[in-house]
Amino acid sequence: MLITVEEGPVESRRLILRDSLNVLGLLLTITALFAVTFFLFRSFSAHRADLAQRWSARGRMALQAGKPDEAITALRTALVYAPGTRDDELLLAEALEQTNRPEEAEESYQYLTGLWTADPGYGPINLQLARLERKRDQPQDAINSYRAAIYGTWQGGGLEERAAVRLELAQYLIAQHDLEAAHLELLIAGGDAPETYERDMEIGSLLEQAIAAGDAETYYRRALQAAKRNREERDAARDAIARIEAAQAAAAVAAAQEEDSAAQKTPAAQTMGAR
Repeated sequence: MLITVEEGPVESRRLILRDSLNVLGLLLTITALFAVTFFLFRSFSAHRADLAQRWSARGRMALQAGKPDEAITALRTALVYAPGTRDDELLLAEALEQTNRPEEAEESYQYLTGLWTADPGYGPINLQLARLERKRDQPQDAINSYRAAIYGTWQGGGLEERAAVRLELAQYLIAQHDLEAAHLELLIAGGDAPETYERDMEIGSLLEQAIAAGDAETYYRRALQAAKRNREERDAARDAIARIEAAQAAAAVAAAQEEDSAAQKTPAAQTMGAR
């Protein structure tokens, strides 16, 4: 069939319109497929995040309930859904250590060492390393890790966390019979920590163990002031103060007796020397 001159432009416009509609339809189809794919991806990602949170919560609950094996399974699963989640990695290392089995303890140590290599300035990692090194009977490494935890970074500033770590370090130093170092850490912790009855009593008790009776009495008196209307707390603080005062009085009596004894021996020694 022949196309007339008048029909040519019309047919061309029809072809262009048809092709344009085809291209538009293809673009709409691609856009729709992209939207569906994006929605499914977002939904899948959200589902993975939700599963990670659920398994993480199960791991925390199991750890708090003293069930490290259940915690290990739950936390490993959480890390499958959300790899590299540092809090879950730290909890997993703690759960491995709490099994009290040599293989898991070694895995925990290697795991923590890997985390420390990636972020050596993170306080919680150093704190867990310190606790594990204590169990491994590595006192100097433990002390170094405690100090790294104190001066490391903590979420939310970490003022209270650092004070708590100092108290834990002081307890360890007392156990290691390094009373002078423990005394110093306790004084610093007392300056950093908020003044509460519980904290003042705890610091007072540790100072007493560190043979720093004068400073211990100061914190017991602070605890007495903080107790205010709580009778049991006031009585406990007064008993602690009385114990300190009694010990100081006994020490003073013993010192005076030693001086008297020494004074009595001196003339006798001089007389013996003259003979």
